[in-house]
Amino acid sequence: MNREITLKTRREFLRSTVLGGALSWETPKRLEPFDRSSPFFGLAAPDEVTISRQVLAEPEPGLADKTWARLADGTPLVTADRRGKGLIVLFHVTADTTWSNLPLSGLFVDMLRKIVALAGQSPPDKGTSTTGAATAASLPPARTLDGFGALGPPPV
Repeated sequence: MNREITLKTRREFLRSTVLGGALSWETPKRLEPFDRSSPFFGLAAPDEVTISRQVLAEPEPGLADKTWARLADGTPLVTADRRGKGLIVLFHVTADTTWSNLPLSGLFVDMLRKIVALAGQSPPDKGTSTTGAATAASLPPARTLDGFGALGPPPV
């Protein structure tokens, strides 16, 4: 494991332990429309998708460039960072409905499809939109895993 990632993860764990680990609100927050630089640009952020709690992103220089989705108040909801030939994408909510109904929405499926389309691609040149790079070279998956872990043909 990369030492930098390990150290950062421990620091964030300690920080999240002290702060309670997540930010929650009395009134659920909605998604902000996706920026042009986001791979999710062009997807509609439906009003029925709400977030009531999330893991806070560590404030750091360049966080805005790593943010692919935000809440209406500007708080990062999905962040990503290239590491070598890989891409780490973090949804700042749980995969169930405890903190948000995003995982049950069609938007979530579309977001995952956009992320899969980026798999195996080189990072875009500076000044080039991530969405443009993804569209030009994206290929559909040959096989996918279903919710039970069975490998098969991709859904139509």
